[in-house]
Amino acid sequence: MKTGNSSSFRYFSAFFLIVFGFLFIASQYPIAPITEVDINWNLYFQIAIALFFLFAFIGYKRFQKLNQDTLRQAEETKQKLRTLKRQHELEKKRLSFVLDCGRLAYWEWDIKNNQAYFSDLWQDMIGFTQHDFPQDLHAWQARIHPLDQEQVQKKLLKLLSHQITDYEDTHRVMDVNGEYIWVYDRGQTITNELGNVEKLSCIRLNITQQKQLEEELTLDKILLENTQEAIAITNENLSFIRTNPAFHDAFGLTQSDLAKMTLKDLLDNLQDEPPQDILSQVDKDLAWRGELTLHHTNGELARSSLVDCQKVIHQTTQTTHYALVYTDITELKQTQQELSFLANTDIVTGLPNRNYFYQALDEWLQAFKNSGNKFTLMFLDLDNFKTVNDTLGHDTGDHLLKSVSELIAEHIAEDTLFARVGGDEFVILCRAYTTPEQLNEIGNNLNQLLSQPFKIGDHEIKIGSSIGIALFPDHGSTKETLLKHADQAMYQAKNAGKGRYKIYQAW
Repeated sequence: MKTGNSSSFRYFSAFFLIVFGFLFIASQYPIAPITEVDINWNLYFQIAIALFFLFAFIGYKRFQKLNQDTLRQAEETKQKLRTLKRQHELEKKRLSFVLDCGRLAYWEWDIKNNQAYFSDLWQDMIGFTQHDFPQDLHAWQARIHPLDQEQVQKKLLKLLSHQITDYEDTHRVMDVNGEYIWVYDRGQTITNELGNVEKLSCIRLNITQQKQLEEELTLDKILLENTQEAIAITNENLSFIRTNPAFHDAFGLTQSDLAKMTLKDLLDNLQDEPPQDILSQVDKDLAWRGELTLHHTNGELARSSLVDCQKVIHQTTQTTHYALVYTDITELKQTQQELSFLANTDIVTGLPNRNYFYQALDEWLQAFKNSGNKFTLMFLDLDNFKTVNDTLGHDTGDHLLKSVSELIAEHIAEDTLFARVGGDEFVILCRAYTTPEQLNEIGNNLNQLLSQPFKIGDHEIKIGSSIGIALFPDHGSTKETLLKHADQAMYQAKNAGKGRYKIYQAW
C-alpha cells in the first residue's frame, strides 16, 4: 500500500507543476500571434482543466491498478503462508505417524537451561503419564541401571566436548514397577552460531524383546554346542546349514565333508542295506521318530541310534527346513539288555525266572487262543532238595540246581521254554508233547534223568522229581486255571510216593 500511495503522490505533484508552470510562463511571456487574433486565455484555461482531469483519471486508474496488485500480492502471500502451515502440519502428522508406527519415542535435552522433554510414548515405555513424570534430566538419569550409568555419562561428556556429534547408546531403564527394560537411543546435537552445543534431540526404541531374544539365542547356542545329542539343520534341498560338534563327532564328518552331501546321502550311506526311506515319511507326516542302526564313517561297529527328524515350515515365509536329532543309545540298549537279563533270568541256573515265565505264558495263551493247537505245561519239583541244602549247605545246593537245569535242557525240545520259578521248582512249556503217549514219554524220561546220582564236589547226591502235567486247552484255557491244575497234578505225584509224574485229572 505504501508503494502505491507514494507513486500516486509523485504523479499528481508532477502534473500540477507542469500545468501551473505552463500557465505562469504563458502569462508572463505572451507569444506574438501568427495572426492578428488575440490570445484567448480562457481557451488555455479550459485546456489546462481538460489536461488536469485527463491526468487525474489516468492517475486514478494507475492508483486503482497498484492497489489491486498490492491486494493480490497480499492475498498470494497469505495463501502461501496457509499452504506452508498445512504442509507443516502434514509433516508433523507424518513424523508422528512414523514415530508411532515404529514405536519410536522422542526426548530432548536443553543443555543451556538443563531441562529435558520426554514424549508421551517415552514415558509410556516405563509406565508413567505426562503428569507423573518430572521433565528434568536428573529424573531420567536416576532411572538408568547402575551398571549402565557410567557409559551414558561418558558419551554425554563427549558430546559436550565436541568429540562426537551423533549420540547412540543401548542401556537399561527402570520402569514404574521397578523392572528394567532395554532401550536404544540415537540422536544429534544442535549448536548455536558460536558452535556451542545447546540441545540434544534423540529418538528412543524399546528393544527389551530383542534383547530377550538375543539372550535366548545365546542360551540356545550354548545348549546346541554342548549337548551330547548330534543335531543338524538343513535347507529345503537337504543341504546342511547348521551342525553342532556332537554331530561331527558322532559320524566322523568335517564341515567340508557335509558340504559334499545331503541329509538323504548321510542317512542312506550309514544304514544297512536296504536303507529305510525316512525322509519320505517326514515329508508325509512332518516328523519321524524311531531307532536305527547307524555306522560310523571310519568303519566302527554299528551303533544303536534314536533318530528324530522333523520338517519345519516357517509360517510367514513358508521356507522349509529339516531338523535331525541323533542320540547314540548303544550303551543305553546294552544297559537295558543287562537289566532285562537280570530281571528275567535266574542268577543261579541262568534259566528264565518266574517273571519271564509268566510273561511267556501270557503270550502263549494269546497265540494259541482260537488256533485249535495245544501246548503242555509241566511243574517239576525236586525231591529231597531241602535235605541237601540243610546238610551240605546252600553252595552245594546251588551247584546241584545248576547241574539239574543243564541236564534237563539237554533232553527237551528246542522250542521248549524251561524256567526256574522257585527254590526247587521248575516249569516247562512245550508244544512238542501233546498226546497222551508223548506226555507219558516225557514224564518218564525226566524222572529217569533226575533219579541218577549227581556228582557235586566230593559229594554224590541222589534226588528225584515229582512232575505235574496240564494240557491247554483240555485242562484249562486261562493262566490261573492251567497253573492251578499243573500244580495239583504235581502234588498228586509227590503224594503218590515221589519220583513220579501225573497228568491232571479232575477229582
